[in-house]
Amino acid sequence: MVVVGARARGIALVFAVVLTVTMAGCTGVDAEAETSSASPFPTPSAATTATPPSTPTPTPTPTPSTDPADPATWVISFDAIGPLVSGAPLADVPGELAAFRQLRAPDTQCSAYVYVLTDGFNASVRAERGDPSRAAESTVFWKGTAAPAAADVERSPRTASGIGIGSSLDQLKAAYPELRVTQESGVPTYGITDGSRWILFRDLYAGGTVTAVQVGTNTMIANEVC
Repeated sequence: MVVVGARARGIALVFAVVLTVTMAGCTGVDAEAETSSASPFPTPSAATTATPPSTPTPTPTPTPSTDPADPATWVISFDAIGPLVSGAPLADVPGELAAFRQLRAPDTQCSAYVYVLTDGFNASVRAERGDPSRAAESTVFWKGTAAPAAADVERSPRTASGIGIGSSLDQLKAAYPELRVTQESGVPTYGITDGSRWILFRDLYAGGTVTAVQVGTNTMIANEVC
């Protein structure tokens, strides 16, 4: 039987205590390192979060409006000259042109209205042949004592290409390469068509200036309303 002395027991006890403390210290270091290790994906704070740029709201393009009392705002199309719509009831014309002076109303001899629009400008609306209750040709025409000038275009109803009373024939032909001559003798008349309807342009003075514009199915502009 081996007998262990008191000195040997003391040394063993001291060694055990040192070993325990050392192991405890190592365990503490590992735990602290594990707890404080940085995440590979840091969570951004509210102060550092980038705000995505806002997309500006597009500003809507204003739609041109037609003022029934201002012929300069009227658009000439295959179906109408401003408020004067072909095929609409003829009886609607006085209401559409209430802001203007009436020169003529339908009677037994002529189913047509004539109005003074502004200085030098008149408008007429004739009934359809065979149906006097419906509007057929609508016309805006020049009544000045001399040919209209270029400045008069701004006071006139105009096509989408900007052609109106006072436009030159050169401007007309440039705007509409498909332009046709619909009447050669007498007063020169030109037109464009959508296949069934016409927009006609007349050169009353035969001097190269548009003096009348008509919308309808006819290929001629009459010398007189009726």
